Amino acid sequence: MTASITTLTGGELMLDQRLKRRRSTVFYMKVHDTATNRLAGFLADITTSGMKLVSEEPLALGATYRLQLDLPDTVTEPRVIDLKAKTVWSRYEESFGFYDIGLEFLEISENGRQTIENPLAEYLFYE
Repeated sequence: MTASITTLTGGELMLDQRLKRRRSTVFYMKVHDTATNRLAGFLADITTSGMKLVSEEPLALGATYRLQLDLPDTVTEPRVIDLKAKTVWSRYEESFGFYDIGLEFLEISENGRQTIENPLAEYLFYE
């Protein structure tokens, strides 16, 4: 387990106590909101329990979204990972002009979970 403290938008502090290691992405993978068919952001890192997006627009804190993670062309199956996630934190990065957004998975297919966990996915993610 790792622990760190992060300052969020509005000055609140968040204690980060991860039970699972984050895997950062090698590719810029798009994440779409399937309810609106709009781009929610780009995947920054992922675990089997959640992910961090980088986005030009914030997502509402506590809101639940149906999302689709588009995997790169080098992946044959699955090509996308469908999931349901809740926004648990958001922070505006002034120096970059983007929001970092933390989402907790509420639902993810077993196929999607295996894609994230699979040691052969090293070409998609790194620790």
